[in-house]
Amino acid sequence: MSRVDEIRAFVRNLASLIEAEPLETKVSGQAPSELHLELTYRCDSNCIMCNLGELLKEQKTPDLSLEELKSTIENSSLLKNMTYIVLSGGEPWLHPEFTDIACYLKGKYPDADILILSNLINSSAFLKKLRTIKENCGIDRMAIGSSIDGVGKVHDKIRGVEGAFESTISTALLIKKEFPSLYPTFNFTLQPANVSEIPGVYKWSRKMGAHLSYQVIVPKEELGPVKWTEDKIKEAEAGIEEVIDMIWEEEGFGNFNPEQIFSNLTLMFFLLNFEYMISYIRDPRRYYYNCPCGDKYAMISPLGELYFCPVHKNMMAGNLREHDFDSIWAGNEARKIRDFFNSYACHCWLSCTNDGMMAGNFFPKKEEIIHRLSKK
Repeated sequence: MSRVDEIRAFVRNLASLIEAEPLETKVSGQAPSELHLELTYRCDSNCIMCNLGELLKEQKTPDLSLEELKSTIENSSLLKNMTYIVLSGGEPWLHPEFTDIACYLKGKYPDADILILSNLINSSAFLKKLRTIKENCGIDRMAIGSSIDGVGKVHDKIRGVEGAFESTISTALLIKKEFPSLYPTFNFTLQPANVSEIPGVYKWSRKMGAHLSYQVIVPKEELGPVKWTEDKIKEAEAGIEEVIDMIWEEEGFGNFNPEQIFSNLTLMFFLLNFEYMISYIRDPRRYYYNCPCGDKYAMISPLGELYFCPVHKNMMAGNLREHDFDSIWAGNEARKIRDFFNSYACHCWLSCTNDGMMAGNFFPKKEEIIHRLSKK
């Protein structure tokens, strides 16, 4: 058995022990801790896996304004203690009040971390917005997240913009130079169009000194099914195995032993995530039963629609232009959506929930699992 085969076999055993007697939670409508604001559907990309262009064409009302967001937040007893805020889109800085919204939220929630999601394509415009935020309210406790779909032309093709990859690199490096604390983190969404890019993107992230996470694309009803072939799945596995070998060489680990993983839980969850990505592609189902959607996240669309999960945006609890946040959160539609989540009928493998669900199942059994696997 090769080293990488030994590592993968160990991680599969680890996953089976974590999954055993799974933690089952039910969402009940407790106050959210994260506020996710889709500020606009406007975007300067045309991604192949995205339908924002269609949503923009169908949009009949303007994006929520700063005053509308203020009114929603100030009149809510449930939105008082946010610990994490995400500003997304579309491209969030295309909202005309983007900087004012960011500074309002920073002042309202001084102890919250704020993540700005951007494709980083337009360097000058985005950096101008960041300078304004820094001047008006500071950039402490802020972060930037972006997507990387491949190296070079693959990224361009998926983003639908020629030169997108080079623009993203350029913007990231300019941010690192001018705003070091905001150096972007990147997420790679695995899909049939970019299976060849798994090792290349990892090498790129190491060269850039940027944090990288991986997830699996979720089919959207309006875009049709994701078509995985056995050849594509095997290519993805080969790419993952190449990354695992690179990690072992970088760390100078030599032969595999369990302590290499148990002494580095970041690495452990990284490897578990890889194994579950392949498992999910082959057998798309729910692997854990402690998803927080329905409680943790309050997600608001540009039109004021409140929803709980990025996979199920079509399940809207209500519109903030028609009713106040607290009544929607506790309303009948919200309860119906939570009942759906509590049925465990839905599933995904996305970065926003997978690490937390794995951790929630691992840590209560940590000592037992380490003891069992360290003996082998």
